[in-house]
Amino acid sequence: MGGLVVKRAYLNAQNNPRFRQIGTAVRSMIFLSTPHTGADSGSSLKNLMSVSFFISEKQFVNSLQRNSETLETINQDFRHFMHKLFIASFYETRETPIFPHLDRINPTKVRVVKKDSSRLMCPGEVHMSLDADHHGVCKYTSRQDPNYGRVLNMILKAVQANDVSP
Repeated sequence: MGGLVVKRAYLNAQNNPRFRQIGTAVRSMIFLSTPHTGADSGSSLKNLMSVSFFISEKQFVNSLQRNSETLETINQDFRHFMHKLFIASFYETRETPIFPHLDRINPTKVRVVKKDSSRLMCPGEVHMSLDADHHGVCKYTSRQDPNYGRVLNMILKAVQANDVSP
């Protein structure tokens, strides 16, 4: 969900004169398993959240359902600015345990963000996989971790793509 929050913050910076300098300074975005068009598991998450006490989080889960109105609005607005950015989107290739502590009893796993939803479909977007579940796309065991290397290389490409020095 972090990638969706970043897109919304970027849009706010573009549209609010008070924060426009921040929006202008952003040249690249790298998304790690962001459900740009929603997640099929959003329905499962909604059911799970319905029995939880975290009422405020339920609102966010509704927004994560595939093709939700909230996601469509963010994506429509973001499309007007994508051409200004170097964009890379990574997707998970492993299923995520729903109840990791009950894995021996009930090993329920789901691919939280599917490959097609992780892609913005904008010209020039780099789209790559990470050998990880949804929680592991941003956690690396060491600098030798192949996922760390892939993300680091993409950060370096983003910096090179935006190098405006003479």
